[in-house]
Amino acid sequence: METILELHNLTKHFVQKGTFGSIVSTTEVPEVTVSPVGKKIVRPAVTRKESLVHAVDGVTFSVREGENLGLVGESGCGKTTLCRCIVRLIEPTGGRIIFRGQDILKLRSREMREMRRKMQYVFQNPSNALTPRMKIRTILEEPIRNFNLVHGKTELLSRLDELIGLVGLSREVLDKGPHELSQGMKQRVCLARALATNPELCVLDEPTSALDVSVGAKIIDLLEQLQKELGTTYILVAHDLSVVRQVCPRVAVMYLGRIVEAGPIDDLFSKAAHPYTQALISAVSIPDPEIRREEIRLKGEPPSPVNLPRGCRLSPRCSHSMERCRVEEPELVELEGDHYVACHLFLK
Repeated sequence: METILELHNLTKHFVQKGTFGSIVSTTEVPEVTVSPVGKKIVRPAVTRKESLVHAVDGVTFSVREGENLGLVGESGCGKTTLCRCIVRLIEPTGGRIIFRGQDILKLRSREMREMRRKMQYVFQNPSNALTPRMKIRTILEEPIRNFNLVHGKTELLSRLDELIGLVGLSREVLDKGPHELSQGMKQRVCLARALATNPELCVLDEPTSALDVSVGAKIIDLLEQLQKELGTTYILVAHDLSVVRQVCPRVAVMYLGRIVEAGPIDDLFSKAAHPYTQALISAVSIPDPEIRREEIRLKGEPPSPVNLPRGCRLSPRCSHSMERCRVEEPELVELEGDHYVACHLFLK
């Protein structure tokens, strides 16, 4: 299969101004005031501290056409920031994003606008993603009109009927506002809007996290059905590995801005190599009460992305940590069969 997306050493750092965190730079600003008698008083300089937040820190992976990729990790590991960088909702600090052989970070705004038709994004909270003052009809018409995808009113109405049918909603929804819909229906509208431009890549940022379990299961089933009908490639962000397993044959595990393990989903469940991946899998619930899995608990809390530990980022919490882990950061290496891991236990 042809590779549709490649990331090369992608980074995104934010500057956080404040008192706390490691100091990246300081700016001295002398404070000048005037006394009641008109005399200038210069007080000592005020030091403003800036901290560098390593949200995404050197991520490299590729996605094949028609093969969905799952992206998992705990909250704050950088999944959403990474995905927003992929479609340039936020600008990366460094690295390369190759889509269909073209580095999209070098595209100008007009060229990027055309590229956005091929890359769509579904946000985590459907209530915040839909304009409350617009009817659903207008929300779905907007991307179609922006890219001149239809000609004439008859063709537009036909396309709206097709989209609303794809996501399992009735035509009556078109004349309603977002506040008249349930969370599940709103998420279906968000999917319909993303599919309106016939994208080649769709980034799904935790599409079920704001939904009930039963409604979320229906959305996952819908994603599978749409995959078969349209062939759109997904990048699916989720906390729950069991959700990812249902949709994605490959998965990448992210921790503190870096990919620590990646490979076929069945390999990760049967022979997870990285201690962090093992802990994630041990937390996946098993529907059979007769089967018990030993839960792996990591020590302490994740370090701050402002003040990352030296060496392996998991070393302060890992029971397998050794001296090398606390000094040298491991590189992502291939174990076997497209299975990669960044852990000193597997490095020579």
